[in-house]
Amino acid sequence: MSDVNLVVIVGRLGGDPEYKVFEDGNGVANFSVATNRPTKAKETDWHRVSAFRKAGEFVRDYLKKGDLVCVRGSIQYRKTGEGKVYTDIIAYNVDGLGSKAENEQPKGDDLPF
Repeated sequence: MSDVNLVVIVGRLGGDPEYKVFEDGNGVANFSVATNRPTKAKETDWHRVSAFRKAGEFVRDYLKKGDLVCVRGSIQYRKTGEGKVYTDIIAYNVDGLGSKAENEQPKGDDLPF
């Protein structure tokens, strides 16, 4: 059996993505995704995500703060000179699952029947 580094998260963008272009013309979209823990306290976890090339262009062009997304990628750890360790998700694929307004449940008065 081979090693696997795969993560899948579904959550909402915490802010508008930031897009940077490198000297070679490729770019990266950096963004944060909030997920809720299934506990009574309803705690929120924040995930730092980087999407390169086509995935990054999709994020740049179509997603904004509050959008529901599914991110598939791998976990990467970075250690700073001060000894801090950051966990990042390097996205292989990002799917938009709709805006916050599209995903809200209609109120009882808005039901079509």
